[in-house]
Amino acid sequence: MVLKERESAYTRSAVLTPTFQIISQYSKIPVERMEFDDFVLVFNVPYKINVRHEDGYFVHEDQQLDMTCWGKTLEELFDAVFEEFHFLWKDIALEEDGKLDGSAQKLKQILLIIAKEEKTR
Repeated sequence: MVLKERESAYTRSAVLTPTFQIISQYSKIPVERMEFDDFVLVFNVPYKINVRHEDGYFVHEDQQLDMTCWGKTLEELFDAVFEEFHFLWKDIALEEDGKLDGSAQKLKQILLIIAKEEKTR
């Protein structure tokens, strides 16, 4: 699904309303790609954003990536997930192995297995 670009430098790839219908029907929302200003992440298998509602927040956790994101709205949650992926890709996946400790190197390997980068034009 092609998404409209946001001011925060990336594109969302999910329908965000009506909120509770999405959560009940699609608690795992697949994302095939994440578009940023300078690159696009394309997932080998759609990345699933696991959505749950807890204490007034929408939450996504991914233990494999050591990621926990939240937002008051689904849009804020998606913003947080995209921002976290941007950080992980730039600061972990693209970093030289020698500059990463053991756990960061494992995380890098996971990132490079699940996604690939495409340059924007």
